[in-house]
Amino acid sequence: MNYPFYPGCSMHSSAKDYLESFKAIARYSGVELEEVKGWTCCAPTAVHGISPLLSIAIPASNLAEVEKDGKDCVVVPCAACFSRFKYAIHEIAENKETAEKVNECISCEFKNSVNVIHPLEIYDKIKPDFVIKELSKVNAVCYYGCLLTRPPKVKQFDDCENPQSMDNILRQLGLNVLDWSFKTDCCGATFNLSNKDVYMRLTGKILEEAKNVGADIIAVACPLCQVNLDSYQFQQKEPNIPVVYFSQLIGLAYGINRKELGLHRQFIDVEEVIEKCLKR
Repeated sequence: MNYPFYPGCSMHSSAKDYLESFKAIARYSGVELEEVKGWTCCAPTAVHGISPLLSIAIPASNLAEVEKDGKDCVVVPCAACFSRFKYAIHEIAENKETAEKVNECISCEFKNSVNVIHPLEIYDKIKPDFVIKELSKVNAVCYYGCLLTRPPKVKQFDDCENPQSMDNILRQLGLNVLDWSFKTDCCGATFNLSNKDVYMRLTGKILEEAKNVGADIIAVACPLCQVNLDSYQFQQKEPNIPVVYFSQLIGLAYGINRKELGLHRQFIDVEEVIEKCLKR
């Protein structure tokens, strides 16, 4: 399987561990990845509040690069980038005038023919054909965040309120995946920078519920969610729930070494927690 992929800004900076683990499990799964040539930031936060047109045109320009390369799909791991790309596709398809303005902005004819997919959609279909590390005593909850599934008519990804793709992948790898009601609650997003009280309240509730249901680990698919949940605990007296990317857990199950998965970058040591779980 060969896929072009769009890393976005975070995977080359604050989410290097996501990029490292994503590439590592791709190698072990027979998935070939080719980074989109000449990609630019998708403008996930500020632009749509200033210029709705530019908020569509900027991600469309990246999708146009995929089209120029003769590809009909692109893998977008970052939840924020995934959201902006999906919005652009939807708005261009729904409004002919918008499509014309976008083409004028990016100085090319974007045909809107690229399918944007998330890595969860790839690994939900891959069944490992080799022995994997025993993780059955590890209790995990899957946290999708608020961007991957909503609004459903735009994202068309999994179930809006109760997504299962990450749950299914981790169950296939032997983890004990717990059900909980905070799968798609907001973690506070960029309020971490602008309104600390809101961020602390929202993130605190998510972590409290994860503890209440008996989770040892929180699996995530969003760079901002990972940073918020991980760094919040770093500020507490007793941080104890590792917040790791689903790709890192796949890598651990595959037996890939810690550094290759970027696990040395997290505040809370996931391997230490897993070893404690296996001694139960």
